[in-house]
Parts: sequence; structure tokens; C-alpha cells
Amino acid sequence: MTRTFDQPPSADEMTAIAEAALALIPPSLLRHVQGLAILVEEFPEAEVLEELEID
Repeated sequence: MTRTFDQPPSADEMTAIAEAALALIPPSLLRHVQGLAILVEEFPEAEVLEELEID
């Protein structure tokens, strides 16, 4: 996937990027990511913001 960096990626684009990266994992390592769920949220939860010290 090729894109320009004038705008941040949308949630759908982030999901596509993650799925493309997952597809590159060698077959010998796939057993370590079985059942992996890719969830992209528009905004982080309050706990994440607090942990990262973001106001």
C-alpha cells in the first residue's frame, strides 16, 4: 500500500495497513498470532491517554 503523508490515515486505512503487515508474517511464525484481532479505534481510551501523559 502506497500513500502520501499529508493527512493521517483513517481507521480503515490503519486496518488495511495492519492486515497487510500481518500477511507478511512468515508461515513458520503464524502460529504465534493465531486468533489475533485487529481493532482500530478513532480515539484512545482515557487510561491510554493518562498512561502516555497526553492531555
